[in-house]
Order: sequence, then structure tokens, then C-alpha cells
Amino acid sequence: MIKNFILSLGLGDLRNSVVNLQNRWAYLTRKSAMTFKTRMAMYRMMEKMTGEPAALPVFNAVEELQSLEESKGKKTKLWYVYQDIIDELRSSDAGFAEAIAKYVPEQDVMVLVASEQGDIDEGFRSLIENNRKMQAMKKSFISAISYPGFLVVVILGFLSYFSLYIIPQFVENMPPDTVLSGMSALLAQMSKYYFYWFPSLVLFLLSMIIFVIWAMPNFTNKYRKHLENIPPFNMYRIMTGGGFLFALNSLTKAGYQELEALLMMVNLAKPYLKHRIEVIIEQLADGKNVGEALIDCQLDFPDKQMVKELAIQTKYNDSDDSLDILSKTLTDDGLETIQMQSAILNKIITLFVFGTLAILVLGMLQLQADVGGANTVNITSM
Repeated sequence: MIKNFILSLGLGDLRNSVVNLQNRWAYLTRKSAMTFKTRMAMYRMMEKMTGEPAALPVFNAVEELQSLEESKGKKTKLWYVYQDIIDELRSSDAGFAEAIAKYVPEQDVMVLVASEQGDIDEGFRSLIENNRKMQAMKKSFISAISYPGFLVVVILGFLSYFSLYIIPQFVENMPPDTVLSGMSALLAQMSKYYFYWFPSLVLFLLSMIIFVIWAMPNFTNKYRKHLENIPPFNMYRIMTGGGFLFALNSLTKAGYQELEALLMMVNLAKPYLKHRIEVIIEQLADGKNVGEALIDCQLDFPDKQMVKELAIQTKYNDSDDSLDILSKTLTDDGLETIQMQSAILNKIITLFVFGTLAILVLGMLQLQADVGGANTVNITSM
């Protein structure tokens, strides 16, 4: 009996140690908890708890959600996210939007800032609708860049296989005095200098990928507008523009003046969006409305056609629903535009891949003919 007690005590200590380690890991990786699916689930639950008939204060609603993320001492990543939010709400005058800012996209923060001035449950409903549209855009965007990336990896694999295994078999059996045609000579040189050009090509491609990932939210100089004529920068502009218009519309609906709303947004925006908001603010300071400001800044942001429509709406529409109409139009039309651009990009990359394969195959046939012709001449001379 004493032995069983000692064993149970040891197992209990072991379990506590495991739970503590799991909790520590959950705390360290908590930022990865707020995925799109998790964020949408949180918005739905918050909307139900803060709306009628429950009408819970936001603080109590967050505590309620946190209680669901702990079982027998084991805490999930989301438990620590909620704890961060609770600590922020307790320790300062920060609202829910500021407390959750580091876990959700900046356009969501802007909408929450606006909704805190009125019915926050309505803000959560708006976020659910907008996030669904933005997620559809994001999926199309990821598809647009992932498929070409896959094809590039495939073509690099073919180039390596031909250079390391296929071409050397012909070159090694080639008579010394063989005269190669241009295509054959190109393949022979490609195989001979493989360990020079291939690492350089891979390094170049990786550098381009890193640059694009960094540049989309950060690159703001005068050349950015030219980059936005090609994928994926034009797709990123539409995605960011959709979130921008939706957030601006939410803030103006909550009673903020356009300039006041933009000044609030600029503090939350990443460099790319921040630069565009700053340019718009400069135009508004000269007495222009948002539509006129977007045209005069000549950045075609968030979309060239949408800028024209907004200018007409704000000039000839007496109601205050111009931003509302265009934010919905941009998310709908933007998704279609991204999908169309994605299809075009995929076709271009596919043609490039098949063109490269055709060159390799034709080159191999030419190399085979050159080597075969040289062998025939040697046999005849003998």
C-alpha cells in the first residue's frame, strides 16, 4: 500500500512536470494561436456574448472565453492570448481593440476601434463578414504565387537531372573531335558548369522571394507604383486597399471625421499602407474629400477604377454611403481581379516551364544526333 502511494506520488509529480512544460510551450508560441479559423470563432462568440440578450461587458466576455481554454491545469495557446488581453485591459485605459492589436490584422483593429464607440457586437458582425471576403482574396493570392513556385521547383529539378545524369552520358561517350551544334554546345556547357550556375540561380531566386515578401508590406519609394503593374504586387494592393476602405468606412460610420479616422489608422498601418494614408492626409489638409484626394495623389490606390468611382460617388451622392458601397464593391471585384490575374500568371509560368522542357528535349535530340554522326564518321574512317 505504501509502495502504491509512492508510485502514485511519483506519477503525479511527473504529470505536473509534463503539464508545466506544455503550458510553457503554449505561452511561448501563443502568437501562432490566432489563425483565421480561431479568429473567426472568437469574433462569433464575442458577438453572441456582447449582444442581446447576454450583453456582457467585453472584459467579462474575454474571461468567459479564457475559462474554456483550460482543462485539468493544462492551458492552450489561446488561454495565454486571452490572458495578455485581460492584463492589458486591467493595467491601462486601453480598449479591447488596443489590447488585441498584436494578435489580429490592423484593419480588424481599426474596425474594433470604431465599434467600441457604439455597438461592439455590430463590429464583430462586420468583422466576420469582411474577414470572409478578405480570406477568399488571400486564398486566391496564395494560390497565385504557390503554383508558379511549385512549377519553378519542378523546372529546377529537371535542369538538375538533365545536367547531372542525362547530358554527361552523351558527353562522356563523345569522340574528341566531335563538332557540336549551338543547342548541343549549350547543353554540354550547362552540364559542365552546373555547380557554378545552378547555385547562383537558386540564390537569385531565393533573394527575389525574400525581396518580394519584404517589399509587399514595406517597399514605399517611387518605384513601387511601377511594381504594382505586375503580380503579386498588384494583388497585394487590392487586398490591402479592400481592408483600408472597409476600416475607413467603419470609422466614419462610428462618427469619426475622415481626417480624424485616417490619423487614427496611420498609427496602426504597416509602412506600405502608412505611406499611402499619409499622402491622402496631405491632400485632405488642402480641403479635398477622400475621392479627390485618392485621384490627386496618383497612386491608383486601392484600385484605379475604384478611385474614379469614389470620386463620382463623393461628388454627386449626397448620402454618406459612398465608402460603404465601394468597400463592398472592391472586395467583390477585387476577388475576381485576383483570380483573373492568378490564372494569367499561372498560364505564363506554365508556358515558360513547357518551353524550357521543349528546349531540353530538342537539345538532347540534337546532341544525340551530333554524337551519333561523329561516331558514324569515325567508324567509316576506320
